[in-house]
Amino acid sequence: MSGLQRLSEWIGRWRYPGVPILLGILLAAPSLFVGIQADDLFIRSVITGSELFSEVSLGPWQPYTYMNGDPVRNQILIDHGWMPWWTDLHCRAALSRPLTAITFMWDFYVWPDYPVLMHVQSLMWYGLLIWAVAILYRRIIGQSMPYWVAVLATLLYAVDDAHAIPAGWLANRNAPIAAFFIAIYDWRLALMILGIAAIALLLVAALLMKSPPASAGLGNGSDAAGSRLQEARRTRTLWM
Repeated sequence: MSGLQRLSEWIGRWRYPGVPILLGILLAAPSLFVGIQADDLFIRSVITGSELFSEVSLGPWQPYTYMNGDPVRNQILIDHGWMPWWTDLHCRAALSRPLTAITFMWDFYVWPDYPVLMHVQSLMWYGLLIWAVAILYRRIIGQSMPYWVAVLATLLYAVDDAHAIPAGWLANRNAPIAAFFIAIYDWRLALMILGIAAIALLLVAALLMKSPPASAGLGNGSDAAGSRLQEARRTRTLWM
């Protein structure tokens, strides 16, 4: 019996799928300290309604609509340096990701000043993905091969370095979320997760109706903006 087989059988008897989930999260944990970067800044500006993108923002539900084919809007993006000068003015790059948009609304309305908590949410989604993959492998591989093979496959999936960016980059959170729902084998469980997401949507909607969002340091510094920031923080305190 090989060492990998003994290890997989040991994990399978007592610590499955907890060990793969823990290993995957620990390997991605350094992302907790990378903050907000690159496309995260664009998404934050769109979600919070920053004046920086007031001319091109299409609303918080479309944070992944970079170019919608409007020549005027695309020219503004080029002028601001968000797109290269040679970009086709009729180019389209619009991705519909409403569930991921909800998670970003939660991040930038509930704890906009705490990027660590935003990355905690991303790691949570990655942990859920590993759990769903573990169940999927156990049901598929376990039918025709020894159980420890499914455990080993889950371990290899959890520690795959290709998952570092999807798990650690906020703007790429859509990948583990989409993969999670693809990997779920039980439609009833999928409905339960969607129900939880619907509850989160209602909470975000309540925050939106209560007060305009803070611009996470991108506002104009006026007294009105300061009062809105204080009101938004009071609202977050009530919900938390």
